[in-house]
Amino acid sequence: YTLDAPETGDLMEQIGDRLLVIMHGGDEIAPQECVDPTPQRLAAFMARHPYLRLSSAHLGGYMFWDDVEEHLVGRSVYFDLSYTFGKAPEDQIRRIITGHGYERIFFASDFPWQGQSEALAGLESLCLPPDQEAAILGANFEHAMARPQRL
Repeated sequence: YTLDAPETGDLMEQIGDRLLVIMHGGDEIAPQECVDPTPQRLAAFMARHPYLRLSSAHLGGYMFWDDVEEHLVGRSVYFDLSYTFGKAPEDQIRRIITGHGYERIFFASDFPWQGQSEALAGLESLCLPPDQEAAILGANFEHAMARPQRL
């Protein structure tokens, strides 16, 4: 499906705020000629569906992290850390987490593309305060799943 497809909009209307919608963000490992879930398009999608509880994988947009900072940081969306460590600059990962709010970040590894131990080592290398790291490792996801609410 594409973000602009009427069927996608219909599905999002049916989901409402009852479920956490997790979707890919950004390019693919093998770069695509046309990328649908760019940060700009995700921002527009969110504007059309403001009631959604949405998580965008790969820190909001694999290989589009500058655009994530411009269009998604601070908005009502969760990001996961899948396949970001060793791909995005560590200082940019830290900047996105800080700017967006650690409470809206989920741990993920995107196995088999990146193993959990590699992703965990990447998270630990950020030297976040222990409470923030613990939240990213599980509490944030539990909170997001516990009750529908806007961020």
